[in-house]
Amino acid sequence: MVLFTCKRILTGMKPILFFGKELTKTDQVKHLGIILDSKLTWKEHLQYKCKKAVALFWQCRCIVGKTWGITPKIAYWIYTIILRPMLTHGAVVWWPRVELGVARTLLSSLQRRSMSSHHWGYSYQSYSCYGGITSTGLLPLDIHIKLVAMSTCYRIKSNTSWKHTYNPKSHTHVLDQMHKVAPVTNMEGDHMKVCFSFKKQYKVNFPDRGN
Repeated sequence: MVLFTCKRILTGMKPILFFGKELTKTDQVKHLGIILDSKLTWKEHLQYKCKKAVALFWQCRCIVGKTWGITPKIAYWIYTIILRPMLTHGAVVWWPRVELGVARTLLSSLQRRSMSSHHWGYSYQSYSCYGGITSTGLLPLDIHIKLVAMSTCYRIKSNTSWKHTYNPKSHTHVLDQMHKVAPVTNMEGDHMKVCFSFKKQYKVNFPDRGN
């Protein structure tokens, strides 16, 4: 059991029983691939994702040597199709973490290591993850994570399933940022929510040959 609260000291909290058994309190829980900590700082989740990306990166790194290995095109494919989607899973929920400088530094280090070690022909100093676009033409990871979050938000909003709160610290604040960056997303679209109707509103009549 995880108690989500920003309070440091909890007073008057009674044990919670479930079918007569007391639930054990923990600081975090993993649900659908996302680590939820008690204060929703997303620190543990981002660190876990970066460690997993590094481990996956070194597995892919085994197919590359100093004088042989994959082409830059394949290295680009590995980064954009394998590493980056794995890292941005569920970004619409935990994207506020990348607003912090320590998170941007961690993501910048991960991106720099991934690109330079795949023999893309760029020096260590050529990666500037704060200038908008890196030397390889890729967006910095913190900006890409926000882009994925906004894209997911727009898709859910188009299906009228987005629940917006006016808390600036909430992950739903991505809707306000999306409207600020791309005002056209505030317009009503022509996307229609899919509805299934299993009741037949018609009758099929097969006349005989005489009629």
